[in-house]
Amino acid sequence: MGSFLFYYKLRQQRMQPHYNFGDMQFTRYYSQFIKANGVPHLNLEQHQRLFNIISLESRLKELKDWSIKFKNSSLERENEYRMFLLRNKIDALTNKKYPKDVLAIMLQKSEIDQ
Repeated sequence: MGSFLFYYKLRQQRMQPHYNFGDMQFTRYYSQFIKANGVPHLNLEQHQRLFNIISLESRLKELKDWSIKFKNSSLERENEYRMFLLRNKIDALTNKKYPKDVLAIMLQKSEIDQ
């Protein structure tokens, strides 16, 4: 991807209202859900999807933590690009929905398969 196109998309992404995935919202919501309701019964596909979201959130948080150290360095753009890619992967897995809605859809899809 050309650097112009990347920075254009990055700027557009920042301008759009967007759920803030960097705060590990899915991980936190899933943890609270388990404490309140027990482990949900998800089929294999939805279970993989959930853990992919959690894993990507963890990686994104790590990059955000590192971005403070990369500020005003040659690695800042590289770090921003990696965060951009992770956000896009999370968006693809969640359809930019809130954790409550995503988990509800996952549970519904798992019930249909059973």
